[in-house]
Amino acid sequence: MKQSKITLFTFGYEGWGNHTKELVSNMDRSERMAGRAPPLFVDIRFRRAVRAKGFVSNRFGNLVGAGRYEHMKSLGNARIGSGKGGIKIHEPKAAAKLLDTALEAADDNRRVIYFCSCGYPIGCHRRTVANLLSKEGKKRGIAVTNIEWPGNDPENIELELPREMFAKAAQDRVYVPLPRSAAEVRALPWYSVVSFRLKEDKSRPPIVIFTGPARFVKGAWCLPVLENVEEGTAKRECLEIARQLREDKGYSSF
Repeated sequence: MKQSKITLFTFGYEGWGNHTKELVSNMDRSERMAGRAPPLFVDIRFRRAVRAKGFVSNRFGNLVGAGRYEHMKSLGNARIGSGKGGIKIHEPKAAAKLLDTALEAADDNRRVIYFCSCGYPIGCHRRTVANLLSKEGKKRGIAVTNIEWPGNDPENIELELPREMFAKAAQDRVYVPLPRSAAEVRALPWYSVVSFRLKEDKSRPPIVIFTGPARFVKGAWCLPVLENVEEGTAKRECLEIARQLREDKGYSSF
């Protein structure tokens, strides 16, 4: 049956070079919780000679297996390493092949994550590839949505932290440690709002942050602190701010 719409994920692996096993495990778990098969990874880098050891050459492909990895140099930024700035997709017409790949994967209840190294979507050639996919979709009468993994709208949740973790969160506002019991929130949508409460004293004011998908830092899962939320900000207002931040930072669907 012909599909009328499809969603593809984009991703930047910056910071994950030493933790590819944990990265794939988290992504697979997220898709499984959504009732889907493990994702198909499409590498859109022009060059794969990189410092991130987990992504050198075909190393990431070897990790996930040939059936779940495809390198499309054709959709890479040909100006990488040329000394020239800006973005020039090596073979723009290859967007049709990537869309075909996503449609075939969807038939197997599988979604596509196409990636490069850039940590942020704004200014990255992933956005250019996304535009090419959308144009190709229009030619075929297919509504194509691209969104930074893991997608979905921002959430507003509360988590309890034991005293030691809470104290660490109050001091280190770069990452907040996650208890092992909170594995289900390792794939939070970008700019979700999390209120951390002290488990031993619920009356203590919470630590509230805008966050996103968990990171694996120094052997433990943590939530990144993208922005701090001002004390007293109402829940509804938090989500409105979150949506605007997602738009400004390039994490909304496009």
